[in-house]
Amino acid sequence: MQIKNPKIAIFDLDNTLSESRSRIDAEMAELICALLDKMSVAVISGASFSYFDKQLLSQLSCMEKFDRLFILPTSGAELWAHKENRWNMIYKDSMPDDLKKKATDAVASVAGIKAEDRKKYIDDRGTQITYAGLGADASMEEKKKYDPDQLKRRKFISEIKDLLPEFSLRIGGTSSIDITVKGVDKSFGIKRLFSFVGINSQDAVFIGDALYEGGNDESVKNIEGVRIIETSGPEHTKNIIRELVKI
Repeated sequence: MQIKNPKIAIFDLDNTLSESRSRIDAEMAELICALLDKMSVAVISGASFSYFDKQLLSQLSCMEKFDRLFILPTSGAELWAHKENRWNMIYKDSMPDDLKKKATDAVASVAGIKAEDRKKYIDDRGTQITYAGLGADASMEEKKKYDPDQLKRRKFISEIKDLLPEFSLRIGGTSSIDITVKGVDKSFGIKRLFSFVGINSQDAVFIGDALYEGGNDESVKNIEGVRIIETSGPEHTKNIIRELVKI
């Protein structure tokens, strides 16, 4: 891997830094803290900030380096930075209520979800609607078995996309689909991050697992100049970080 003096490393979260909806392990936490000595780090995911706090931030012991760490929840529709010893939301592009209702109603109709079960399967994250095929309470073992080849979710997207022309629909995690207003995706969030921190795209490297067609990392390939590295999972990502730390 040859990357010339990157100024920022940007990571997906689920299935990149950790198993889906799981905390990063101690070794990953140590590596991220070591990387923060070398460059800025950003993490972007379809998850809400509370998941970042649980999965990532609470496991890091290097708070003194957090001024170089940036968090982009809900596929980059939000940006959080650490200032004055706390996390601050820099911006939030909320989804209008009428579009939230349209997306939620369409998902419930196509998936056959009863009114009383909507909150179990459909998560309103403010800037994004996420449909969890097995529901929020499913175990990781169940999620991994649900749609390993993504055929179920691709079929669902093909069935619903004509009902939601104003939205982008992307496969997320191991069992979910992320729905955002068209144009709001990871490339959108990363470009805004570059403006906020004053970094050019040529100075960035992105590491993610879902770069395939329809995956929630795919849009990053549209950012000219960013070096992109596909990872097969957290253990592979650890090796990538070790190489970055050597630079």
